[in-house]
This record gives sequence, C-alpha cells and structure tokens, in this order.
Amino acid sequence: MRINSIIAAVALAVLACGGDEGDAIDADASGLIDEGSPEAVALLAFVDGPAATRDVLDFDVGLDRRAADGIARHVRGPDGVLGSADDDPFESLAELDAVPYVGPVAFDKLLAYLGAGGPVVTIEGVTFTAAQAAAVVDLANRASLAQLDDDAGLDARAARNIVAARPLAGLPELAAVPYVGKVALQRLEDYAPRWSAPAPCTGGLLHVLGGAPADFARLLELATSGDYGPYARLWSLRAPACLDVRDSAALSRLAGQIGASVHWAFDGAPVAVSAWSGGGAAFAAQVQTAHQAIEERVSEGWDPSASAESAALYTRADDLVAALIGPPAAAPASFLQLSLVTDAEECSERAVALLDVRTGVIVVIHRLPRC
Repeated sequence: MRINSIIAAVALAVLACGGDEGDAIDADASGLIDEGSPEAVALLAFVDGPAATRDVLDFDVGLDRRAADGIARHVRGPDGVLGSADDDPFESLAELDAVPYVGPVAFDKLLAYLGAGGPVVTIEGVTFTAAQAAAVVDLANRASLAQLDDDAGLDARAARNIVAARPLAGLPELAAVPYVGKVALQRLEDYAPRWSAPAPCTGGLLHVLGGAPADFARLLELATSGDYGPYARLWSLRAPACLDVRDSAALSRLAGQIGASVHWAFDGAPVAVSAWSGGGAAFAAQVQTAHQAIEERVSEGWDPSASAESAALYTRADDLVAALIGPPAAAPASFLQLSLVTDAEECSERAVALLDVRTGVIVVIHRLPRC
C-alpha cells in the first residue's frame, strides 16, 4: 500500500485543525505503509542510520522537535553515540510509530525527505535511488562481517575495512573505504533487498570445567599456595556460539567480557588490553613460567608425594603443559591470544587468554601479584 496519498489526506485534516504532528500523537501511522515494503525499508534504514541525527530530523526533515529527540534517543541509547552497546534501532514501523509525537505527518515528512525513489546520486559509476542509498548504508553499518564477505560477495579486505570504519554517515563515506569501489558498491546494492540484520550475538561466557586447565590449576594451587595465594590461576571459558572471530567489534566485546571475568587483586586499577594476535606464544610463555614456579617450590622443599592427589598431578605435569601449549604451537592459525595487564603501586598482575577459533573455548592464565 502506498502511503503518500493517504498521509496527505490525514495531514490536511490535521493542519486544518491548526495542529502539527504533535497533535497527532496518538494517531496510528504505521499501518499506512506495509511492513517490509521499499518505503518501509528505506524509512527504517534512514532513522536507524548515522545520518538521522536529532538536528537533521528537526531542521532538515522538519519533524516536531520532540519527535526528533525521541527518535534519536531511541536509536542511539542513553550515551547518544551510534555504534555503542546501548543502541536500540527500530525494527518495525509500529515501533517507530510508538515514539511520542511521531504520527502520520512525521511519516509523511520522513518519506518526503527520502525522496520519491528517483535517482539521487551516482558514485563510482553506480546510481542509487534514495531508498537504495539508505538501504545500502544501513547494510554497511549493521551487516555482520560474514554477510558482507560471504553473502554480498565483497573482497575480504573491503568487508573488513567497512566493519572497521563504522558508523558510516552515507554513501560518500562508504565509497571512501579502502577496497570499496564500483564492484563493491554494485554488489551491496544488489544484496541490500535480500539482507536482513543478524540477530545480536548475546550471552555471557560460560565456565568450562575439567581437562588439562582444571588439573594444572589444581597442581598450581597445591604446589605454590602461600601468603600470596597460588602463583597463578587457570580456568577455561566458552564464547557464545554466535561469535564471528572475523568481526573486530565482536572480538572487542569478547575482550571486555574476558577482562571482567578476571578477579584482579586491585579493584579499580587500570587494565591495559592488547589487540588480539595470532598464535599462542604469550600464553605458552606464561604457562611455562607457572610450570617453573612449581619446580622451584619442589626445589625449596615442597613434597608432591605428601598426598595421592598432588603425587598424581605432579607426575602428569609435563603432559598437562603439553596439552595446554601444544595445540597452538601445532596450529597457530587456529588460535588467537589476548594479554591483559594491570599495575597498582608497582605491583603488577597479568592475564593471557587463548581462544581456539574452531571451538570457541578460551583458556585464561592469570599470574597473581607477588607483592
């Protein structure tokens, strides 16, 4: 169903009574456009995108100031920044219509601002209508790396650079991304009508018990506990199944989750987080240092044979270390590592996380402060 003629009649009726969209606060406008229609896709892509700032909605589109503020606050969340964790994009016209002071007149002005669908811009030899431009920018800002790379068929470098450049304000900014040229823009335009936003990857890290991490952690506890506790703690986690390790934003969120799972001795001290890197050399070095700490305790008088448990674990110490550091050494391309360091009054502690990208299992070793 087309909206223009219907909204025009509603708008005339409202204006005849001397009101504006503020007077139509309770009018249901969402039913005037079919959900999923080209008009609906273009409208939602625009209000959810970086171009729809409060000032643009207020001054350029001409919405009631209260409507403009409500739309911008809904999409950008409490921090007012697009692309952060508290964003809440509109998923339907009904959700947009529910914003106070958004009614038929507001819908009409939004559609008028987007244009009638004729050619509006040609970039790199690719011509876009207003609806296509809005849909492509929305796609570039919200699609997963896998969707851009695999489904849209972009060059992998273009897909990664688009994700790294978000949020993109419009087509000129998209076209300026390295490796995004005529072919990439044409493929994005072709893919946009078939694209749907991926479900957000939610869920916390799950603790995984057992295996070499648990056994080595217990050996560390038995051998090195003292006034300062064991030399290090070791545990394993599982990332959400939806994690896309090619998505830098997803890996950044994962780094934050891992940092929050580490029980730092000095709460409030700043934690320096490295970028993810391939392989597991830093993780292996920290495990080997922990193994050396166990051997030092033996040389200082700790007797593993004092209990059946410590004797059994100490006998397997070399095998446990090999089980922890062997896989990344054998297949470094399948592992990513992350280092986290905090310093408090010259007393440092460090954690290294090793992520198996094939399984989503994360092993963390946390060297405790010795001060």
